Amino acid sequence: MCSTLQSLWDSMVVGGGAAGLSAAMVLSRAGRHVLVIDAGSQRNRFAAHMHGVLGHDSRSPLDLVRAGREEVAAYGVRFLDGAVAKVGDGTDGVTVTTGTGQELRARTLIVATGITDVLPEAPGLADRWGVDVLHCPYCHGWEVRGQRIGVLATSPMSLHQVRMVRQWTDDLVYFAAAAGPLEPAVRQRLAARGIEVVDSPVTGIVVADDALTGVSTADGRTTAVSAIFTAAPLVGHDGHAVVLGPRR
Repeated sequence: MCSTLQSLWDSMVVGGGAAGLSAAMVLSRAGRHVLVIDAGSQRNRFAAHMHGVLGHDSRSPLDLVRAGREEVAAYGVRFLDGAVAKVGDGTDGVTVTTGTGQELRARTLIVATGITDVLPEAPGLADRWGVDVLHCPYCHGWEVRGQRIGVLATSPMSLHQVRMVRQWTDDLVYFAAAAGPLEPAVRQRLAARGIEVVDSPVTGIVVADDALTGVSTADGRTTAVSAIFTAAPLVGHDGHAVVLGPRR
């Protein structure tokens, strides 16, 4: 937490995840005075482990951020824990107003605030996010390979996801209701790959002994699965910076 702040920073970085900390490190190594403002809401904070990051496989995402902070702080980068409420033009750069009303000034601004996954409104689904309700098979597919897996559609694009997840298991269920009607030819292709299709809308998930065991649907059926992949729509955290418009 930063206790004293200078009147004008060379650069402020909004967002203290991997992208924001990387930017802060490069700038500070170039002799710039940098402030990182971070609300602590990194997208992958729900996951206990991350994969596919060379040299850090199975490491906690939050542990990586903590280590990154220590490395960046060694170059003189300062930190302010909190959210940004508003960004505006200033006479010598930009002004940033925090959620507590504190006003800060910088010559340049880097927005690295990331995104939020907007999950389907199925009771219990959000509670399992990052555990056995997953998004990216390349990140988590290895851990659930060979199991009975479900893919919960959110749009017609979910057909791409279910075909991709098929690489990790031959026991796959596609909960297709939210994607709209399936063409007969599409059903035939899914069936040819051994993918079961459930057309009834999902009404919730079933958990036993702190593990996902099934998906309940509007027809009263419960389909057994041990993991779910879903392509949640993404919402950016950059609304506070829209007022600036394009910069030259």
